Amino acid sequence: MPSDRPSFLRRVIPFVLQTLAWFPTRVAFSFFVHFEVYGREKLSGIHQAIFAANHASELDPIVVTAALNPFGRFAPLFYAAAPQKEFKNNPNVRWRQHIYRPSFFRAWGAYPIVRGVHDYAKSLAAHSNLLKAGESICIFPEGGITKTGELGEPRGGVIHLAQETGVPIVPVAITGTYKMTGRLFFSRKRHITVEFGEPVCPQEMAVSSPEEYRREASRIFSAIFSMRERHKAFGYRVSKRVRVAYALVRSIFGPCVRGIWVRRVVGRENLPRTGPLLIAANHQSYFDFITTIAIAPRNIYYLAAEKFFRKRLWRFFMKITGQIQVDREHKENRKNLDRTVYDLLQAGHAIGIFPEGTRAPSREKMLEGYPGIIRYAFATGTPIVPIGIRGAYDVMSRFDRRPRFKKSIELHIGEPITFPDALTSEPSPEHIRAELKKLMRKIAALADKDYPYGD
Repeated sequence: MPSDRPSFLRRVIPFVLQTLAWFPTRVAFSFFVHFEVYGREKLSGIHQAIFAANHASELDPIVVTAALNPFGRFAPLFYAAAPQKEFKNNPNVRWRQHIYRPSFFRAWGAYPIVRGVHDYAKSLAAHSNLLKAGESICIFPEGGITKTGELGEPRGGVIHLAQETGVPIVPVAITGTYKMTGRLFFSRKRHITVEFGEPVCPQEMAVSSPEEYRREASRIFSAIFSMRERHKAFGYRVSKRVRVAYALVRSIFGPCVRGIWVRRVVGRENLPRTGPLLIAANHQSYFDFITTIAIAPRNIYYLAAEKFFRKRLWRFFMKITGQIQVDREHKENRKNLDRTVYDLLQAGHAIGIFPEGTRAPSREKMLEGYPGIIRYAFATGTPIVPIGIRGAYDVMSRFDRRPRFKKSIELHIGEPITFPDALTSEPSPEHIRAELKKLMRKIAALADKDYPYGD
């Protein structure tokens, strides 16, 4: 863009149009396509950015704008667009080619890339000038809309812009827009997510020549790929009906359970009220998850054995509270379970897991733990809160048919365990086993039990 363009045309008109469009767009997205945005907290340390996003639909520029604050420091957001001639007489664009004119793009803040010059400095001159003027831009490094919905090969222009202007790149993963039609949009069956990744500063890039731009762009796209994988596939959601029913169950039965069986709770402040969370506890009784649900300040969605979904009374309770069925008989369904857990964690819910897998038959000893909870923590960066439950075996062990009313339970809640290298490295099986052993021993200490494994 020429540097002498009047500031009114350059900034005020896009700001007004994007702000006016933001409110109805967010309302429509939230109502029809379950629109969710993740990772905005990662933008808190920067004041200008190059947003690099995957591109699967004409809807993507609107989605990115809707994901940001219309009055924030990145507004208005300028865009790198394809030349207008690529929309003219394009059968895929159809009637929209009459809207996609230079005046429309300029008013929205989109400036075309110059094709065919094989020189990033010339093809992205307008966008470089915008960045040097202190603006933020969004660019789709694939150069166009992907035909398959999967990530295409990124080009190196985004790296050139970062190197020339010193502005950090923010990876942006968009899911749910591929082949979006009006009918699908209004059917309320689609789920669109936007996730912002960690900003990448130009100083962190090992680039010494233009030939290496594509390699660094691929690194940016690796982060986008990882974020998309966490959101695509099943899109499991907790319905409003389940959330309301769960809260009602906790408010009715919680005081009864606390008054009859729960004698003491230590470390309740270690249970965050919001945000994604993994809860790991020892398991000796059905009352393990009943008491944790009763004392928790939020809904906990437990991984529960398939047998609970077969008995009529238990099935009703599991369904209305949104507990997660684990099909232990068919190991091939594990990917479905993993996807459900990832979706719930990404939505900010708390997941409860008993790493032993089943109720221990001994009052003193725990069973050997399974590594699934450690995998989930590393895959999502979610902290784990260990809980030691004492006395549940005496209230109702796996050998009892009825609970005892004269026995009591104590819950000892430990501080959250975090993994600093989560999301940035692929843990080895040995690393996972080592972290599992530390977690299980922490739970054993809180529960005053013996964990005789992993020496």
